[in-house]
Amino acid sequence: MSEETPNQSIEPKAAAGALAMPDYGAYAGAGSTNLPKSGRINYLSIVQSNSKALKRNHEKYNPNAAIGSFLLGKEVIDGEKGVYFIGIEKQHVLVEMTKTDGTGEKVGEHDPHGPVAKAARAKYGPDKYKWKSEKGNFLIDSIRLYCVLFDTEEDIKNLNPRCSAILDFQKTKMAAWETYTAPLNCIKDGDPRPPLFAIMGHISTAMESRKGHDYYNYRIRFVGGDFLKSLVLPTNPKWKEWAEECMKVSAGVNSGALQGETTDTDEDGEDIPF
Repeated sequence: MSEETPNQSIEPKAAAGALAMPDYGAYAGAGSTNLPKSGRINYLSIVQSNSKALKRNHEKYNPNAAIGSFLLGKEVIDGEKGVYFIGIEKQHVLVEMTKTDGTGEKVGEHDPHGPVAKAARAKYGPDKYKWKSEKGNFLIDSIRLYCVLFDTEEDIKNLNPRCSAILDFQKTKMAAWETYTAPLNCIKDGDPRPPLFAIMGHISTAMESRKGHDYYNYRIRFVGGDFLKSLVLPTNPKWKEWAEECMKVSAGVNSGALQGETTDTDEDGEDIPF
């Protein structure tokens, strides 16, 4: 991440374990409401230079799409302006792909701690970027964050969401995931952790360069400027109803009742060839 990245909002002393959390009671550590409990929701994907949304006459062509913008289904969201979000539940998978340049086919998904992962680790070592399946296909470590989006900072503070979405963290996007979750690792041992659905965030896009390629990546910052200020407190009058609805969403993700509209954002051509 560059020095201009707004993600670095935790004081250095936090690394020593100095964060003290409010008491979230039974919701500690759990991953207008009317949140979805079942069905399929869209990924919030980034339009890259090789995206099918930019190719005229392609079935996925979107005349409003621009490089660096977000796509949520057919809706285009300004990537520079970004959008507010609260995560609810994460899903960690290994996606098996024939290619990783945006043209590959998805073969399947695997438990990141299951036999396929163990075999890859034994053969290729701990660097997951080198992992392949027994068939020679690529294994892509992916964390999907089921979340809800908000139009404004006022909306997110009032827990007034506009819609649901999935953020898919893989490859270069893993750095954004690590920034988003780093403060949770700064909580003192034995202290309760806040649930994901208590953390108010903002996500946008910014250009990066690597190995001669320019591409856009996630940028995440905490609402209010740092992690502690971003927390929805248990004293919020909507907290109990919000938490109960989010727990139902979490159950829907874990049961498979709630899934992504597609299981592979590479299908939209947003993958980068490294």
